[in-house]
Amino acid sequence: MTERPAIDSRLFLREASLLEGWAGLAVASRRLDARLAAEAKASGLPLTAARILLLIAAHEGLDGKRIESLLARPRASVAPRIALLVRRGLIERRVARDDRRRRQHYLTEEGHTLARAMFARLAPLMATAYRRAGADAVIGFQRVLDALAPESAASAASDVAGLGGQMAGSSLPASRS
Repeated sequence: MTERPAIDSRLFLREASLLEGWAGLAVASRRLDARLAAEAKASGLPLTAARILLLIAAHEGLDGKRIESLLARPRASVAPRIALLVRRGLIERRVARDDRRRRQHYLTEEGHTLARAMFARLAPLMATAYRRAGADAVIGFQRVLDALAPESAASAASDVAGLGGQMAGSSLPASRS
């Protein structure tokens, strides 16, 4: 892979740089989705269900409306996938402590196992990219992602009762190998 030349810090907001950044995010997203889709297919799940499973793994306790918002998908797309995950015994619904009308979603043991296996297909690709970019670039990238989609990071975790607005770590337990 070729190294990119250093960009003059005064030029990073040029249209060409912004367009290249968008294209890079689109291609990277597609590459990650292709890996996740292969794992989802092998598990007999639609891609949206796999995305929901990993989202709940990252932020246990999300309710259906929040999942719809984070995935930018309508209820008609999300609700049947959540129902499928419940029927398959991968997630469970619990009554929210703060509002008995809300149902929060949590992984079951089987859900943890499958989410771990699915993420195992994505993690090496991400780890390699992070390693190549270096810590400063990764921090910068995370800041860019937070600015582009502020609803996807800390606010997702703060919606979950009992977190006190702090970002929760992944609920995926470490694999025992």
